[in-house]
Amino acid sequence: MGDRGHIGIIQHANPTPIYFYTHWEGHRVCQKLAEGLRQANEAGRLSDETYATRIIFDALTGCTGEDTGYGIMVGDHAGDNQYPIPMVKWKWSGDEPHIFLSNDHFTVTEFIAIFLPKKISK
Repeated sequence: MGDRGHIGIIQHANPTPIYFYTHWEGHRVCQKLAEGLRQANEAGRLSDETYATRIIFDALTGCTGEDTGYGIMVGDHAGDNQYPIPMVKWKWSGDEPHIFLSNDHFTVTEFIAIFLPKKISK
């Protein structure tokens, strides 16, 4: 049992994907990724793939520090998965990434707008 999902990352210098795995929040991987991208953008780290990648992982895990529930995989296959995997890809160092999901392609701004709910003003 579980609700397995992944976020894929491809950094510019190496075409081998890194997959961030969640055992319980597969249904929320796009929202978690959008939150990580938003945080990286606000921190001015969106074009710095190493910092942005870590920020995305922190957004996925909530920095829990627990020894179960999340993982990191490297390779061409993500393993046990129940949902389409959003892939974040940097083409060149210093550029913003693009996000691929199923047959769709998004800029960071588009992905955030689609997968993060709007805050309601009071």
